[in-house]
Amino acid sequence: MAAPIRLLLVEDHLMMRAALRLLLLGYPHLEVVAESESCEGALELVGRHHPDVVLLDIFLADKSSVDCIALMRAKSPRTRILMLTGSPDTTVHGRAMAQGAQGVVRKEESPEVLLQAIERVNAGHLWFSARIERLPAPEENTNTAVVTDGTASLTAREREVMELIGEGLRNSAIASRMGVSGKTVQHHLTSIFRKLEVNDRLELAAFAHRTRPLKPPSD
Repeated sequence: MAAPIRLLLVEDHLMMRAALRLLLLGYPHLEVVAESESCEGALELVGRHHPDVVLLDIFLADKSSVDCIALMRAKSPRTRILMLTGSPDTTVHGRAMAQGAQGVVRKEESPEVLLQAIERVNAGHLWFSARIERLPAPEENTNTAVVTDGTASLTAREREVMELIGEGLRNSAIASRMGVSGKTVQHHLTSIFRKLEVNDRLELAAFAHRTRPLKPPSD
C-alpha cells in the first residue's frame, strides 16, 4: 500500500478544525500529522513534520496566511500548500498562488471536492475551485496591463499550452495531449514566459485562469 498523504491543518476556528480532522480521518489514505491555529505555529510544525500538504485557511486571526506561504515553502520545499477560503475575493486567491500556493478550494465545496484537491495537489498538479472563475493579477504586479494584452502575441499552440498549464497538467501530460515531445512543450513554455513576462508555471497558471472567458450562467 502507498504511504498516506500527510496533512497539516492550519485553521484558527476550533470547531472548523475539529470538523476538518473528523472528515479527513474518514479516508484511510490521509493522515493528519499536526494542527495549528496560527501562522507562527504552522511554520514550526512544517519544519518539524515536513507534511505532504498543508490545508491553510486563507484568513487567520494573527495575520493573513498568504504572508506565510513563502516561509513554509522555504522550510519544507516539497510541502504543497492548499488554501481553504470562504471569501469570494479572488484578488487574495491570486496573491496566494503568486506566493507559491498550489491550489485554492472554497469552503462551500463538497468533501469529495476537497479530497480531489488534496490528491491532485499532492501529485504535483495545481487546483482551482470550480467556483473560482478567474484569478486576478496579484496587487504587487505592476505589469498587469502589459501582461493582459500579451495573449495576442501567442501562437495557437502556445495558447493551447497555456490553457493546459491552467488545468494543472505537467509537461509530460501536455506533450501527450498535444501529440508533441516534451522538448517541444518546454520550447513553447520558454516563449510564453518571455511574451507574457511571467516567471514560472504558477504565475502562468494564475494568468491562464485570469484571462479565461467567464462561463455563461447555467439555466
